[in-house]
Amino acid sequence: MNPFNSRKKIFLVFCLAGILTAGLVAAGCDRTPAPVRIGFSGCLSGRLSDLGISGRSGVILAAEEINRTGGINGRPVELLVRDDRHDPFTAVEVDRELIEAGVAGIIGHMTSTMALATLPLLNEKKVVSIAPTASTDLLTGKDDYLIRVVSANQSETSELARYAVQQKGVKKVSLLCDLSNDLYTRSWLNHFQSEFQTHGGEILHSGSFTSGEAFSYLELAHELLHPETEGIVIAAGALDTAMFCQQIRKLGSDVLIISSGWAQTPDLIQHGGSAVEGMVFSQLFNRDSRNERYLAFRK
Repeated sequence: MNPFNSRKKIFLVFCLAGILTAGLVAAGCDRTPAPVRIGFSGCLSGRLSDLGISGRSGVILAAEEINRTGGINGRPVELLVRDDRHDPFTAVEVDRELIEAGVAGIIGHMTSTMALATLPLLNEKKVVSIAPTASTDLLTGKDDYLIRVVSANQSETSELARYAVQQKGVKKVSLLCDLSNDLYTRSWLNHFQSEFQTHGGEILHSGSFTSGEAFSYLELAHELLHPETEGIVIAAGALDTAMFCQQIRKLGSDVLIISSGWAQTPDLIQHGGSAVEGMVFSQLFNRDSRNERYLAFRK
């Protein structure tokens, strides 16, 4: 099992269990009880669809396991899946569709920008949502109907910044930000920069792009490779991160590449090949865990 897929599916199994607990109403006496409807919203098409597809797979797996063991109080789980196309307007509309269809809760969205875009609707309708991978600090400290599974950005970026300086000896880096999910990428890079500079690091260059719009991977890679650059920090999705890694290595550079968790999906390896070897990520769960439930899930 690919560890990147495993990570997403583990999250979604627990997400579905949480939503069912939060949103269920006891079944009546009907011999054929009505199903419990659960919604899933994520990006399922286009260049940023890898997170959404992995998330959907995890939800399907969870629902199948629950239904195999008799459902919830005898009621089967019925999934309603929607594609938010990583577009804020579409994300709100598909959530509205799910709410009107009577879902007990929604799993999604998979990116921070989409999660924040739909939050006012969820609060208005009082519908519980669980965001498996949204980690922007803008979701921290709110009294709302959104439940997060992963920790906020700062804990991840602080560890990465310290690792770069103290373990790898990297003190001069360039930063690259994808603005298509800027509510995540900007805060992620801001936290990294703050911690990195605290440990004596220096930012040589900051670049940005918007996934799906016209730009040159090669030109941006050239800009990132300042003569003194010892490392490049990328906050982007898997496909774009892989393409930048390809260009950086083609230019003959062996600088350390640090990436946000957004890129940590199978698409990174598929599109990056040998160019992504040696990249540094933080890991949000212990792949070597001997916990019985974890081992059973992997099996």
